[in-house]
Amino acid sequence: MKSFLMLSVAAFALTGVATATQIVCTPQPISFAGGVGSGTVTCAGIAPDPGFSLTSVTLTLAADYLNGAFTGTNDVRVFFTPTGPSGVNWTPSSQFVDVIGGFSSGAQGLMTIVASGFNNSSFSAGESVTVSSSIISGSVFSSTGNVFLTYTEAPNGVPEPSTMGLLGSALLGIGLISRRKR
Repeated sequence: MKSFLMLSVAAFALTGVATATQIVCTPQPISFAGGVGSGTVTCAGIAPDPGFSLTSVTLTLAADYLNGAFTGTNDVRVFFTPTGPSGVNWTPSSQFVDVIGGFSSGAQGLMTIVASGFNNSSFSAGESVTVSSSIISGSVFSSTGNVFLTYTEAPNGVPEPSTMGLLGSALLGIGLISRRKR
C-alpha cells in the first residue's frame, strides 16, 4: 500500500508540472524604397495566461536589402528603437543592423534587444518599434526591417488551495481504506 501511495503522490506531482511557453508576435516587415526611410512596427497587446507570469521579453531584429548595385559594396544600416511601454527598460535602448553585400545582400543581419523592469500588465497595450533605414554606401532597390517580439511565460509556483485540498482528501481516504483492511 505504501508503494501505491508513493506512486500516487509522484503521479500527482508530475501532472502539476507545467512548462514555460512562448508567445511570438511577428508583424509584417516594413520596407523602404531606395533603402531610405522610417516607420513603425506594432505588435498587439498581450496578457499572460491565467496562473502564468511573464519571465522574459525579447526583440529579435532582422534587416535585409533587395537588388543592390552591380559594382562595389552596398551597405545598408537599419536602426531599431523600442518606443515603450512606460517603465520597461530595453538593453540596448536601440540597435542597428548593418547589411553589407553586392547585388545580393547574402545573409540577413540579426540583433537582439532584451526587456527588463516589466510586469504581467506591461505589454497589455502592445509594443511599438521605430525602424529607420539609410544607405551607408552603394545603392539598393529597397531595404526591410523586421521585428520578432517573443514573450516567455512560466507557471506561477504556488498551487491553488483547492488542488492541495483535493490531494490531501485523496491521501486521507486512501490511508483510511488501507487501515480498515488491516
